[in-house]
Amino acid sequence: MDRNPAENVISHLIRVIGFIFIDMLMMITIAFMISTIFHNSAMSIGLVIFLRFAGSNIVTALDQYGWAKYILFAHLNLRQHSEGASSLLLHLPSAP
Repeated sequence: MDRNPAENVISHLIRVIGFIFIDMLMMITIAFMISTIFHNSAMSIGLVIFLRFAGSNIVTALDQYGWAKYILFAHLNLRQHSEGASSLLLHLPSAP
């Protein structure tokens, strides 16, 4: 028997919110680390906002290198792992 469509929507919504929360938690952790190191909260917030918007572009620009699959921003989209979507760096050959 199929589940109620409302249950499907609610479970999907909870999953998406959880993925966004983990992504946000990582960005907050990076901002706190930068703020602690440099003792400048404005710089850390600005740098994290820049990295948040430019992260996928950085990964796309560096995907020609084998070590690019280890960049944090390539793995922040957790929906690609749960839904079976292809990763940004799935086509990379293994490093020699």
